[in-house]
Amino acid sequence: MLYGESGCGKTSLVRAGLLPYLQRTGTAIGIYTRCAEDPVFSLKESIRRSIPVTVRGVHDHLTAPLVDLLHFAVRALGRSVVLFIDQFEVYFSLSAESRAAFDHEFGIWSAARVDGVHVVLVLREDALGRLAELDPLFANPLAITARLTSLRRPDAESAILNPAQHFGISYSPGVLNHILDELATSSHSEGRILPAYLQIVCTRLIDGLEPGTQVITTDNLARLGGIAKILHSYAEQALSSLSVTDQARAWRILKRATKSDSSRTSLSPSALCANDAEVHVLAVLTERRLIRRLESGDYELSHDRLAQTVRATMTQEEAKLVDMADMARSAYHSWIAYRVPLGEELGRVLLVYCSEPNFLLEPDIRDWLRATNRRLRLVRWRIRALWVLVAAMLLLTCGVLFYYYPLLTTKKPKYEWTDISAGRMLIGDDGNPRSRPKHEVVLRPFRLGKYEVTNEQYSAFVKATRRTPSGPHTDQEPEAPLGPIRRVTWYDANAFCHWIGGRLPTEAEWEMAATWDPVSGQKLAWPWGDTWSAEKLKSFEGGLSATAPVDSYPEGKSPWGNYHMVGNVAEWTSTIEAPYPYRDDDGREDPNALGPRIMRGSSYSHLAGPASPTNRSGLDPAYADPQVGFRCASDAALERGKEAK
Repeated sequence: MLYGESGCGKTSLVRAGLLPYLQRTGTAIGIYTRCAEDPVFSLKESIRRSIPVTVRGVHDHLTAPLVDLLHFAVRALGRSVVLFIDQFEVYFSLSAESRAAFDHEFGIWSAARVDGVHVVLVLREDALGRLAELDPLFANPLAITARLTSLRRPDAESAILNPAQHFGISYSPGVLNHILDELATSSHSEGRILPAYLQIVCTRLIDGLEPGTQVITTDNLARLGGIAKILHSYAEQALSSLSVTDQARAWRILKRATKSDSSRTSLSPSALCANDAEVHVLAVLTERRLIRRLESGDYELSHDRLAQTVRATMTQEEAKLVDMADMARSAYHSWIAYRVPLGEELGRVLLVYCSEPNFLLEPDIRDWLRATNRRLRLVRWRIRALWVLVAAMLLLTCGVLFYYYPLLTTKKPKYEWTDISAGRMLIGDDGNPRSRPKHEVVLRPFRLGKYEVTNEQYSAFVKATRRTPSGPHTDQEPEAPLGPIRRVTWYDANAFCHWIGGRLPTEAEWEMAATWDPVSGQKLAWPWGDTWSAEKLKSFEGGLSATAPVDSYPEGKSPWGNYHMVGNVAEWTSTIEAPYPYRDDDGREDPNALGPRIMRGSSYSHLAGPASPTNRSGLDPAYADPQVGFRCASDAALERGKEAK
């Protein structure tokens, strides 16, 4: 296990140090690969390239299990094999299918214990916490580990001077210490120096030397703006000699090679370049060491630190394009390797992005996306057509039995009304905080139910409409058909009133019917008059613990002839709970508005105070209270029109 922070030089150590060392000493054959979307395929391809083309049977083993290919490679090469799997942190973000294939192949290899084969996993140290997931594959993945840290000052000094001396370049006194001090500060690594930073700065200083000059001085460093300027403008400086158009093309290529999580990815030229002009710019980027070409023919950013610089320049939309392209490639590889189908929703989203000019994909992936969406669209239309056919058959055969039959055979119950004439009246109570101020309203003529809706009437509604009531409706006892229905939500009550051709009354209409005497033109304290009488309503003072029939207590009816306007059960109104004064055009009568609905009247459990007909209280319209029922109202002109017809 070789690990270290991003940009500390892990890849450079393997490719420029360990692989040449193994080749030079002849101790083993080093094979390098990167963890990609299909790590097993990438590893097999790297093994194939390491075996001379003169050796027969290589291609036959590519389709065999990995353990057989490793046996063949050891025999063909005549030496031990060391597999370097770089950027192994990518493994933990692979699809389940890719990880399962890798686990299967390496599980067989681990059990077989192939002699002469060693594996070195190279990964960022922030992925160490997930190594426990490798326990089934490797007995102890941390048994042999090496942590690559940033360079110590003496090592960094040697890394600067030795290559420079090879080319006859030297540093004037004080410049080297200044460079090392600045790099140590920029690295944020406890005085150590990141190899990537050292490479960028020294390369820029050497490239900036004037012809015939072999000594790097403080003037050279000052002309370049200092260490911080070199690091922050590394990409800009490398592209500064390009035209403005080519610089824009270069940045597009760099952004396509960068993931939104500030890591790099390897892509084919067709996925990086949209036209021949960008292909030319790709060659320039490769020449200037911003992009490097892999053995597979793909390209990637030269190091992770450059990926962080490029990511900082991305807009949110550019990052989204990069993410979508990654998702498309992952879905494509899952389909090719394991025939995992593309999800319908993801397919539609990716197809929309394909129309974006900066959304580049390999031609085969783009063609696969389009073909898959055409297939999904055809399947979707076939399924819809099948469901339409099935639904039509069900409607034809079952419609009458399961829907129309109850509607045609259940008669709507008789519902008695009282006529309330139009006029002005006072509503509210200055002595009640919830009901003040007392104010005047003008009402049109309407009709109100003479009685509260009964259990018998509501049962007919449930049967005819097949409505599933919101409340349990435990009060629909056969022995109490004339008892008031209760434990109904506002929505249930509203639906019943519309079913019989009416509506719920507004709270102003309800109070007018309960307290206004049309003969004297005065507002009453109680429906029967201005004096409280416990014998004229079904309340707590009456000593009874249940509701009474809706046509009982005739001595307590209102001047208009409405029974139980107080007592028995409280009653839903159509009005949203809002402060007085009342206005029917301020939104409180909106049937689709949210919020508590006003209840008026009182129930069999209330005392005289709460039983007042001016008392207002709000209740959640979805709550079925055992003390709340309702009665219906109707517009008088509409109702009389129905009678005349």
